[in-house]
Amino acid sequence: MIVYLHNQYVAGSASANAKLNAAIQPWYYRKAPFHRKIPDSQIQHVVVNDRMSVGQVVAAAKTAAKRPGNLSQLLVNTHGNAGSIDLGTGLTPLTVGDFAQLKPYMKPDGPGILLGTCGAASQKKLDPSMYRGLQGALRCRSSATNGLTLLMMMARLTGVPVRGGLDAQLTWNLNGPVVVALPDGRILVTQGRVADSIRARKAA
Repeated sequence: MIVYLHNQYVAGSASANAKLNAAIQPWYYRKAPFHRKIPDSQIQHVVVNDRMSVGQVVAAAKTAAKRPGNLSQLLVNTHGNAGSIDLGTGLTPLTVGDFAQLKPYMKPDGPGILLGTCGAASQKKLDPSMYRGLQGALRCRSSATNGLTLLMMMARLTGVPVRGGLDAQLTWNLNGPVVVALPDGRILVTQGRVADSIRARKAA
């Protein structure tokens, strides 16, 4: 089973919620390009909101997975930044512990978890108002505000690879440098797609 977790903003003002939801709602109930050949029966879309605790979000994912060992991939559609992902009331290195409950449900040989959020693996907060403010930075130092710390903790707790980008993101095909945290503590860095508006391709 493949489960998409879509976050919905309901806790703020109507205008603030609408602004935050506008960027992610177009992806509700839509398959990522690399899942187009997967039968609909093997995909579950779950909408959670920012009044739910992280534990409640994890419980919703477990329900969607249906049974232990059946969850091959979990995808997260929401906003985020260095060390903090807007999933439920907030996913950080301090609240990620509830994800340990997902370990029995994950397929150890599956793709794992894909964080479709901005700055998921970054140590530096993204700031669109600054030059190159949409480009993140990787730093191998444990910190409650470091995205890499969050990815590594999530991988250890769930027993599967966790993938996230350094930069601002536009689609499920992550752009810019992509970090994969492995359950054994290793990290891999690969090059994702190139969005010239964020991190232009260098001339040959």
